[in-house]
Amino acid sequence: MGSKLALIISFAFVLLALAFSGDLIAIQVIHSELDAIALSVSHQISFHGMLTDSIRDFAEKDGKTHIVPISEAAMVGEAFEYKLWRYYEPLFVSEERMEISIRRSAVVGYY
Repeated sequence: MGSKLALIISFAFVLLALAFSGDLIAIQVIHSELDAIALSVSHQISFHGMLTDSIRDFAEKDGKTHIVPISEAAMVGEAFEYKLWRYYEPLFVSEERMEISIRRSAVVGYY
């Protein structure tokens, strides 16, 4: 009887561990996707010199990712900073919606 109860309780702990690891994996996947988008966006910003509508459309094509410029349009050789972010609804890590964001910069004219 005691071993059956221990088995049932251990399944609860295993499920919680799976939910936690699932959240960590999902957060890492979202961060990697944002990093890949930021790499392409940085190259395009360095070529065009500013955040154009086509670059914004490219970054926000999935409808979940948002891009916000931190600095104004820069001259050649200056850095242009921006932030990419996306919301995530975690299973176990938090009760509230999480904002996963990355902040990157691109040197204008260096491509």
